[in-house]
Amino acid sequence: MRFSLPPRGRAGRRILRPGAALLAILVTAALAAVAVSSSAAAAGPRINLRALVIDDGSVWVKGIADQFTLEGVPFTEVELSDSSRPTITAGFLADGTEAKFNAVILPDDLGGGLPAAELSALTAFQAQFGVRSVAAYQWANPTVGLNYAASPNGFAGDLTGLTATATDAAKSGGFGYLSGDLTIGVGTYGFIATPAGADVMPAGGTFTPFVTVPIPGSSTPGSLVGVYANGGVEKMIITGAMSTSLSQFRQIAHGVVSWVTKGTHFGFNRNYFTFHYDDTFSYVARWDTENNCTPTEDCPASVTTVPPNIRMTAQDVTNVVDWQKANDYRITMAFNGYYSVNDKDGNAWNGRDALTNSLVANKSEFHWLNHGYEHIYQGCEQDFSVVPWVCTTTDGKAPAANGSNIKWLSRTAVSSEISQNIKRGKELGLNFDPAEYLSGEHSGLFRDPQQPVDNPNFGTALSDNAIKYIGADASREEGARVVGSATTVPRHPVAVYYNVSTRQEQVDEYNWIYLSRANGGSGYCEDNPATATCLAAPLDPDTGFADYIVPTDAANDLRFILSNDPRPFYAHVTNLTGPDYLGMQLMSSIISQYRSVFTAQTPLVNLSLTEASTILAQQQAWAKAGMGANPAVTGYVQDGVVTVTSSGSNAAPVTVPAGTKVNGTAFGSAYGGELSGWVNGSTKLTLPSDGPNFTSAENATFAIGKAGTFSVTTAPAATSVTAIGDLPNGITVTDNGNGTATLSGTPAAGTGGSYPLLLTATNALGTTTQAFTLNVSGAPAFTSEASTQASAGTAFTYTVKTSGFPAATISRSGNLPSGVTLTPGTDGTAVLAGKTSSTGTFPLTLTATNSAGTATQAFTLTVTKAPVITSSATATAMVGLAFTKAITTTGSPTPAVTVEGLPAGLTFTANTNGGGTISGRPAAGSGGSHKVTVTANNTGGTTTQTLTITVRQSPAFTSANNTTATRGTAFTFPVTTSGYPAASLNSLGLLPPGVRFVNNNDGTATLSGTPTLRGTYRVLISALSTSGATTQTFTLTVR
Repeated sequence: MRFSLPPRGRAGRRILRPGAALLAILVTAALAAVAVSSSAAAAGPRINLRALVIDDGSVWVKGIADQFTLEGVPFTEVELSDSSRPTITAGFLADGTEAKFNAVILPDDLGGGLPAAELSALTAFQAQFGVRSVAAYQWANPTVGLNYAASPNGFAGDLTGLTATATDAAKSGGFGYLSGDLTIGVGTYGFIATPAGADVMPAGGTFTPFVTVPIPGSSTPGSLVGVYANGGVEKMIITGAMSTSLSQFRQIAHGVVSWVTKGTHFGFNRNYFTFHYDDTFSYVARWDTENNCTPTEDCPASVTTVPPNIRMTAQDVTNVVDWQKANDYRITMAFNGYYSVNDKDGNAWNGRDALTNSLVANKSEFHWLNHGYEHIYQGCEQDFSVVPWVCTTTDGKAPAANGSNIKWLSRTAVSSEISQNIKRGKELGLNFDPAEYLSGEHSGLFRDPQQPVDNPNFGTALSDNAIKYIGADASREEGARVVGSATTVPRHPVAVYYNVSTRQEQVDEYNWIYLSRANGGSGYCEDNPATATCLAAPLDPDTGFADYIVPTDAANDLRFILSNDPRPFYAHVTNLTGPDYLGMQLMSSIISQYRSVFTAQTPLVNLSLTEASTILAQQQAWAKAGMGANPAVTGYVQDGVVTVTSSGSNAAPVTVPAGTKVNGTAFGSAYGGELSGWVNGSTKLTLPSDGPNFTSAENATFAIGKAGTFSVTTAPAATSVTAIGDLPNGITVTDNGNGTATLSGTPAAGTGGSYPLLLTATNALGTTTQAFTLNVSGAPAFTSEASTQASAGTAFTYTVKTSGFPAATISRSGNLPSGVTLTPGTDGTAVLAGKTSSTGTFPLTLTATNSAGTATQAFTLTVTKAPVITSSATATAMVGLAFTKAITTTGSPTPAVTVEGLPAGLTFTANTNGGGTISGRPAAGSGGSHKVTVTANNTGGTTTQTLTITVRQSPAFTSANNTTATRGTAFTFPVTTSGYPAASLNSLGLLPPGVRFVNNNDGTATLSGTPTLRGTYRVLISALSTSGATTQTFTLTVR
């Protein structure tokens, strides 16, 4: 189970008031009890901190129940399909003035088919105790305060992709953690409708929209989530089908919990986002896009080519640090110290490694985690003679289920891997916790299917080094467990692979995994349908990462983030390398999406491994102590006091409104507009009493360089009004001492933006807070470069950026090449993108406009076309004869051409048209096949061609024209020639008995044998090739 803290909103009235029926009872009792002193106040109703869930088996009820579980909100579930379920009666719901539940979840307004008597009991219970309910999925109709979902007052159908907005009423009623619009996720059917008029709404009823969506075809907002109140009963009406997996439900789910419990409940909620990057300092094998494997890991023996390894550079470090500062986020670098000492070949760096120097210079910019010295595998001894690898065993058989026949890495080796890295990390001055550890590939822990159990030496080595927390892979084991002296912290892998650096490599490997065999993939998705879904078609190598992988994985990661899940995410430093910086693209998507929806008071929480483990342990302990049918910890609210009772020392998570105190001291920590924390044993918390309310607006706008003023007002008048938060230079807040405060001044240059403030108003009755936003408008200015370059025929994207507030709208004048567009965004940017076949320079004038002014930029788009060498790749020349070869290319700008490796006697002369001429007379002795490199280069790229020039040369004899032999004695004489190609040699004439002439077919021949007859013998030897012919009169003398 997971549980969490509630969102922050404006504190409101928190004293629980009895309903009309209970008031009548109390008044009657008071009149009868005349003997009782009028000063003795009757105790108010007691409301237990436990929800009631009426479950019809629907995904929408399950979604809210899941949220209770995630946050740690105890609940009792009544399954309507269970024939032995309890009957919902007054006695089931309450015991006198003690309400057994503080919230009710129903499938719909009619309780999912509850009998009328049970539904009536629920309604009476809500009215008596002021307990709220939620109709998890309800069709729009006047009985719940809405018009029918039909034009012009509504819409019924697929809501996918529509934009939803939390109203001010929602933000002050439990949804105060939301700041921006929500996008309705795929597969959401629902009803959008406007509140019903008095003529059709039940008498006395009111409807307040909480989350609205413009009715399609109009700008009129219709309710998707709202509150219907009548007769002292408040019901949240949700008219869109929700489930745990839908993005918009994940965003509003905590608000539902907060509203239905009136902001007071067991549970602790945070949105955690911790990102580890493994293998820092290391070299990593690169995915082979040709053979669909990773060299040294899973490539078959037939694959002999090895792409270059991936390793960060010093420039990568600079870019990552800049990204962190721009995004106000810090990543955790899991490091392998060996590679800060030695390169991949074992050669000592001796301080010359630019990457190590850069990381150490920027060490304070990162969190650090011990990842083992050399990144060795710490489980079994691996056998890579098969793919995939297997564990080596003592008997040559498959590994036993208990690991008894597996050859394990020794305790000493594992311990050394841990301790050496601790030593090296301290030498480098890295700020890491030596009690935390992450083994390479999560090795040492079991790994199905190859390694069925943990390496028994791994746990003992952890104990040897006093390791308390170790990283594990959440895709293999979701929960924490103890290994040796340590507790595992599962980490979520992301869909950016460890062995890729570019988007093309990532897409290639992604396609290989998620395409069927028929579509060119590995078929993994076909073989494992439970965990993988095949793509319908291959992703585009250039756009597939940004257009599909990033949004798909970011959405999946956000589901974890919005599920009170402290488990970290992980990728590898290969994904922090240029030019594509895949990991940063994914993190940017996650962070920007999150911050566009959630307030600054609801930040992403970045944890250490120790902190993550502590939270997981707290969650697991609370699941046992507080979430069961017979909990060891219970709680209730009565007369503005929360009482937590524990049968032992169990810690309990509690969420309460801002202003709640324990023993006169502020309770817990603020998050999302609420307070939350853990209490040990039995504890009492005092909820805030009625205090001043803010009557002024929740925002104001000033302009840079212009004096402005804004009055903050309260009623009843506060005795003090204060502000917490950063103000722009030039602006001050003054408490006027009369229930008002004044923001005034002249914002300084460069201060444009939104400044969130927390205003606090206090009087004798209590304290109220208001989330206030001061906006400072500033004229726009272009911050991106005034030019960019694209390649013809290749899709490209360039983002034009501006500063200023509010965000400027960007327009252009000037002609763009066909296929290229400039699309303005809503955040002060515009995207120049497309694919064109046109080349050249395209001058534009860009204009940025907001309410504070206008800026222009002279911008140049240059479309290049990479060079293509169009001349043929072969030529033939003859020694001594004049030769000419024209080199031609295409490309824009006109390519520059160079030629290297020409045979002697030939030269290259470039021209101004992207080509040139090879000419001359091949020198004597230059015969042969010459590999000449032709290179064409322009700003669009570089290409080369291997030009083969064959230089022909007529044959010529290079051996003597006579030799002497002795009768009866064996001899050998080589006949040799020069020329190209090699000549074929033949002899004509009479040779002595015992001697023969053999053509060797390589420009040589052999005269050999044992002559038996003395004399002088003359033969004519001929040499013939395609380049010519020659003869030699040869004399053999036998003595």
